[in-house]
Amino acid sequence: MLKNKTIVIDLDGTLLNDKKKISNIDFECLINLSINNSIVLASGRNYIETMKIVREYSLQNYIENLIICSNGQQIYSISQNEVINSNYIEGSEAIDIINILDKNNIYWYIIDDKNLFCKTISFNCNKYMDNGRYKINILKNNEDIKKIKIEKFILNVESIEKMENIKHKLYLDYKVDFFKASRLKKYKKVEYFQNNILPKGVNKYTAVQFIIKQLNLSKYIIAFGNGINDYEILNNSTLSICMKNSNATIKEISNFITLSNNENGIDYAIKNLLRE
Repeated sequence: MLKNKTIVIDLDGTLLNDKKKISNIDFECLINLSINNSIVLASGRNYIETMKIVREYSLQNYIENLIICSNGQQIYSISQNEVINSNYIEGSEAIDIINILDKNNIYWYIIDDKNLFCKTISFNCNKYMDNGRYKINILKNNEDIKKIKIEKFILNVESIEKMENIKHKLYLDYKVDFFKASRLKKYKKVEYFQNNILPKGVNKYTAVQFIIKQLNLSKYIIAFGNGINDYEILNNSTLSICMKNSNATIKEISNFITLSNNENGIDYAIKNLLRE
């Protein structure tokens, strides 16, 4: 039986299937794992969206008190009902970055809580306009960025060359990071590349290290993930497990590829790889 490990599990595309539900089989597996191990949730969702899943399945009974949200920008305490640690791009720095993006004709938008801020509606912002996931706010003055707590700072560009060029420029001049690889996205037949701007050194792995220190958890990390935002935690964990639905970059760095998030992939990995 698996014992005394820190097991880090992503939500969307990993623990959650495509219907945004946890299968009965994976849920039972998680409960069993929690008996002798520490379960840490690590999501790209902000704490509000993450806690919806926690409450829906009463996960607070099985997971650690501290949750990684917004790809490591937020550490949320269930017991205190608040974000206890946060790292955001500061408003003045964000304004400087946005001025450069605008000058280079790079499309960007910012997400804060349930709000999306942009100058024009394009790319997948059209989707958010259609489904009402976020309230769309059109910014007329870059200075208004100072009032926003930037939980996600997203770039969409037409070519990978253009993305790499702007990444290189921002790396040199600002204390920011990006996802390891840009994602090829498609909305209504339009293909484009997407990446996120993050504060320097902020990701799911650095957030896990914070939680391990705070809660005195095992440094033996078993990580489950599927997306490019899971790169650092999968690349640095003791044992990395990705889902069959992961992209090629994630599969290359993982120790084991399990079944997909629609095929009880977490349970399959535990039964077939981690059996002791």
